[in-house]
Amino acid sequence: MEPTSTAPSHPLLPPDFTGADTERLRGCIRCLLKRGSIFRERTGQQELYDWARLHQSTLDGVANLLELRLAWDHESRLVQAIPEGTALLRHLRQDETLVLLALWYDYDTALRDQGVDPFGFEPTVGMLLATLEAKFAGLAPPSRSRLREILRLAERYQLVEFDEVEPIETATVRVLPTLRHVLPFPNIDEWHRIHRQHVDSLNQSGNTSDVTED
Repeated sequence: MEPTSTAPSHPLLPPDFTGADTERLRGCIRCLLKRGSIFRERTGQQELYDWARLHQSTLDGVANLLELRLAWDHESRLVQAIPEGTALLRHLRQDETLVLLALWYDYDTALRDQGVDPFGFEPTVGMLLATLEAKFAGLAPPSRSRLREILRLAERYQLVEFDEVEPIETATVRVLPTLRHVLPFPNIDEWHRIHRQHVDSLNQSGNTSDVTED
């Protein structure tokens, strides 16, 4: 006898939920907690995103119980988890924050001033190093190995795609729209305020940042 597709009733779930729906919901929550987002463009996440979009209110409700607010970006076909409490926050080291700030600024500028496609901003690591030196005068840039670690971390949380080649300066960093939700500056003035805070503290070692990621 084949198992039924009907899931046991649960007060948090709609009464018409099937077993398949419950498994999709679990998959969505796992992806949000592990990757920080569900991104239809990424391999293995297409079905999760399509299901999530059809069951947006249910996923919003379950995420809310976990102190997560979901940012839905249907134009980019992604849903991003934004922690509302402290339990799921990850505090960034200062060098991690500076790299993401530099990428955010150039990505935002490309979108606003150059009108590039949201998926079309792909600087090289060499360009990123030049941006860091220009925006954070006096900063000793991260070592090549440390920068590789930072970009791998950003890729793990689906903020960038890192095409790792040698020499690393020629490697491509494809910035993803998720970065704008992780660093949700309402305007460029706010970016400059955060920028000044870090410039003022460049001589302090071991700092963490209030900028967080999922």
